[in-house]
Amino acid sequence: AAAAEIPCASAYLVLGAALARDFGANISATQRPKPVIAVADEPSASFASGMAKRALWQSLKPIARRAREVAAW
Repeated sequence: AAAAEIPCASAYLVLGAALARDFGANISATQRPKPVIAVADEPSASFASGMAKRALWQSLKPIARRAREVAAW
């Protein structure tokens, strides 16, 4: 199967190790240095405990920062 093309964005949230591997293999070299890329556990694991939820929020912080930067442009 052909890999899906990853659209250009200023930030990405990748959920789960399998998607993170696929994402890393399919993002173009020209896209890599520009966006914020945050990786978190799969959704089922992210909501399993308080500590997992905290880890998800920590993953989202750089994306929130980038969103504020983009909004300020």
